[in-house]
Amino acid sequence: MTTTQEPILDLDDIQGNIYPGFNKDHQTIRCFTIVDAAAARSAIADLLPDVSTSAVVQAYARLRATLKRQRAGASGLSATWMNLSFSYSGLAKLSSAAIADAVDDGAFKAGLPDRSPLLGDPLDEAEPGHPANWLFGGFKTPSIDMVMTVAGDKRADIASYLGDIDARMAAHKTPGGKPALELVFELVGDTLGGELNGHEHFGFRDGVSQPAIRGRAKSSPDKFIVERIIDPALSDAKSYGRPGQVLLWPGQILLGQPTQNGQDPLKPNQPFPLKVGWAKNGSFMVLRMLQQDVPAFWAEIRSCAAKVLGRSDDAAIDWVGARVVGRWRSGAPVTRTPDADRPEFVADNRVANDFRFRLAGTRPQLVATQPPLPDLPLSQADPKGAICPFAGHIRKVNPRDDAVELGGPGDTLTHLLVRRGIPYGPAFADPRHAADDGKERGLIFVSYQASIERQFEFLMQNWVNGDDLPHVGSGRDAVLGRHRPQEGAPASSIEIVDGEGKSHRLVQMQDFIVARGGGYFFSPSITGLEQLTAEPVA
Repeated sequence: MTTTQEPILDLDDIQGNIYPGFNKDHQTIRCFTIVDAAAARSAIADLLPDVSTSAVVQAYARLRATLKRQRAGASGLSATWMNLSFSYSGLAKLSSAAIADAVDDGAFKAGLPDRSPLLGDPLDEAEPGHPANWLFGGFKTPSIDMVMTVAGDKRADIASYLGDIDARMAAHKTPGGKPALELVFELVGDTLGGELNGHEHFGFRDGVSQPAIRGRAKSSPDKFIVERIIDPALSDAKSYGRPGQVLLWPGQILLGQPTQNGQDPLKPNQPFPLKVGWAKNGSFMVLRMLQQDVPAFWAEIRSCAAKVLGRSDDAAIDWVGARVVGRWRSGAPVTRTPDADRPEFVADNRVANDFRFRLAGTRPQLVATQPPLPDLPLSQADPKGAICPFAGHIRKVNPRDDAVELGGPGDTLTHLLVRRGIPYGPAFADPRHAADDGKERGLIFVSYQASIERQFEFLMQNWVNGDDLPHVGSGRDAVLGRHRPQEGAPASSIEIVDGEGKSHRLVQMQDFIVARGGGYFFSPSITGLEQLTAEPVA
């Protein structure tokens, strides 16, 4: 595929956390209610020059990578970035209900609390995960109209930047002298540090697998936005940036762009029609505060290890944990190293995602300018889930080359999204031996997609919490799924095959992840933000 066959994207018009993602060690996410529309438009207009674009974030990432290679260590660079997103109510306040309706997504309009049962959240108001008990974004908490995401390399830099933002926003008041935007909740996320840097609280490396976007930058139309390093003579070169990094048509993430074709991934479908032109290059943002019960998770893994392997030492629970997640704690894919964790698989980003489930892997040939790949085992064919169970987390949310209920791997691509999460709360030194300390910890889950219904909600409702999807008899997602017994529903279970080929069906009775808040939002393009701060919006 040549560059002229892929669309030109204006990276100066796209918010940077959508693509390529902030990828910072520290984040603060602030949730606001709009008190006065006119004053809020003025305040947001004041913030527009600070909104970080894809062009800026990508240029920084490339410079940082170059410096790290040259110095064989830290780049020495530091940056602080900001993006803005709005709920349906926020768009309606800034413009009108008609304009908010024109940002067309049924889930976005309904809002996360009303849609939460589709995600597996509890129906009983007495349970903590019910929207009536959320810390923010729920039925009994203030309306969230705007979300500000601030990310930086240093926590002190974020604090300083937010102090400046607060001072500037304070100048925009209602006629009665109140702030134009009222802060109603603040989420603070930080990487866990040390050996857990880049890991989530259960102890597994997070964010290893992310799709890439097809296209060319407006500033360099003769080059792909994402580097293609596979030998162009190979068929995989048309489908991947680097080995295992699948390419998506930009309409999978950005509105108004060519969309993914489930039958032929190399030929896009036309963009979905837009009711308002300024929605182009925007993306829907899902925000979820997900509390993690680390001691309960590892107690379950330890119990499973005793049943499957007849022992529950650390090596045994790591072996079972790798099956439950689909990766070892380092992030190494279990289909490439079934017997033991090998961190070298994630030391090279050309290897970490180069694996399949149904078919055995092949050794990719790279362009001549690339250094040779490390000599590591290829992924083993696992069509029956003997290595990575069908209920294993990474196989549930991205079946890769598995057949799915609606078709083949091409259909899987139509449901993929990009994730930008970060942990919150204190880390355990060794999550496997954690004791309940009563402290709140978990994941600030953020995803971007062109359709909340077809992507995030589809994955959660059909694959994560489906007993027979995308594979018949798979069971629910062993990590993220809803496992507590529910009236009229079958018990949740995972099938694990031990080292001697014997299958063990293990019933799961406990949820490890509980929603504590969140919302559905729209992240406009820079053009869209300019339109929203003008009067009137058209």
